[in-house]
Amino acid sequence: MQPYLFPYVGYFQLIKHSDVFISYEYVQFMKRSWITRNRILDKGKGEPIYISIPVRKQSPNKLIYDVLIDEQKDWRSELLNLVYYNYKKAKYFEEMYAFIKEILSFESEKIYKLNTHLITSICSKLNISSSKIIDANEFGPEIESNILDEIESASVDLKTLRIIKMCKYFGADSYLNPVGGSAIYHLNDFKKHDINLIFQKINDHSYNQFNGSFEKRLSIVDALMHVGFSGVNSMISKPDFVDD
Repeated sequence: MQPYLFPYVGYFQLIKHSDVFISYEYVQFMKRSWITRNRILDKGKGEPIYISIPVRKQSPNKLIYDVLIDEQKDWRSELLNLVYYNYKKAKYFEEMYAFIKEILSFESEKIYKLNTHLITSICSKLNISSSKIIDANEFGPEIESNILDEIESASVDLKTLRIIKMCKYFGADSYLNPVGGSAIYHLNDFKKHDINLIFQKINDHSYNQFNGSFEKRLSIVDALMHVGFSGVNSMISKPDFVDD
């Protein structure tokens, strides 16, 4: 998976039920993607708004690995202010605001490093071992090189070939993906390479969001503010797997 900014609860459900979770930054950076932004709830309007981290202007085909944060902008204060004013009445505000402020103090020029730090920090609070989260730095360039050499003769598309290469690199016999990926990845493509393709349902667990109608799949920031670490941990504890 790509290292998203404060991803939604389902992202952490996937990590929890994986033996190895690869944070992969050697793919093309897309503007207005979950790499640089996510959604929280505007308490006054009762609708989603974006929190974001600005990045320096990118050339076409830039990899996520190369994307740099624009530190000329006071983005930390802006992001924290949005969190503060929209969640200061939330049940777990004091604990979560202090936690978010602390992990956002991490300094790195690269957006993927900051996002990976945020994700691993949250995982540690959810009793998910950070050792299972592997950065692609050591093997990503090698895999991308192999893909370029083989893609023309491969019987699968680029995305599938990349996943297969990663599975082979780690000696994995199964690949777990959110069920939405069933439109992209297919059982037979993986079977040909002795890999089991397993899809995991990501349940939209509802909880009290200031007594309004429930907005699903917001940033994990929203869930943490309302139900805390223990509540989120309960949400992600039971997996639901389906076949292709």
